[in-house]
Amino acid sequence: MPYLLRWNYDGALSGTLVKDKVFWFGSAERIHQNQQLNFVIPAGRPLFWWPAKNVYGTPSTDREARVFGKLTETLGRHPPR
Repeated sequence: MPYLLRWNYDGALSGTLVKDKVFWFGSAERIHQNQQLNFVIPAGRPLFWWPAKNVYGTPSTDREARVFGKLTETLGRHPPR
């Protein structure tokens, strides 16, 4: 069974800059992942497969960050509510 640990942290915020006209939105996500595939070479395979065992059989750690932002403006005049 492959080994996998994954932590995912995220958040989002939004608000109004100008009432009924300009709005903002922002989000961020952070991913931290540890994994190991436990690669086993099937019996009877040629020797050139052995380097793949070293590449895929060792633990790896990945870290990734994602950020998104958006600004929305409503143009024109709108009747009062």
